[in-house]
Amino acid sequence: MNDVRSSAFHQAGHAVMSWLSKMEVRPLSITARGKPVSCIILPSVKPTGDVAIDQLFAWKEEREAAVRIILAGVMAQDIATSARRSDFETEHDFQKARKLVAEISGTYSELIAYLQLLCVQTHDLLGANWARVDAVATALLVRKNLGAGEAAAIILAVQPGAGPGTPKRDSL
Repeated sequence: MNDVRSSAFHQAGHAVMSWLSKMEVRPLSITARGKPVSCIILPSVKPTGDVAIDQLFAWKEEREAAVRIILAGVMAQDIATSARRSDFETEHDFQKARKLVAEISGTYSELIAYLQLLCVQTHDLLGANWARVDAVATALLVRKNLGAGEAAAIILAVQPGAGPGTPKRDSL
């Protein structure tokens, strides 16, 4: 897969997962223009002191959604190509995801298990919405840039489960 196509699927994965998570869909670009724009605005800091359990639960849910959004880029890129990527765990996005998971997990074993769970959830959500990912990636390949509203409109226009679905892979 060439770099532009790979980048289109990467950006599309972030956008679709943001939309599914009811978080802001950011403008997308596959043109190299300096520092890349973050796929998400990171959630608030952990509540401290005397806070209600629902505030802690909401903070944890925000973190989980942020991790799925971050992982969705590199995972969509990985799903879209049949070639195995040897650098998945060294990706900047993967490192950001690990850092966020570390904030909500305890031991190293819990971090790994939690990250694996979020990877499986992300993969499943991408699979169920692959036609949306493909539509956004295709639009990006044609137009090179999509505004946040344009990306959201493309995502919304495609029905879940429409199209061929996620390409089959042996493993995550």
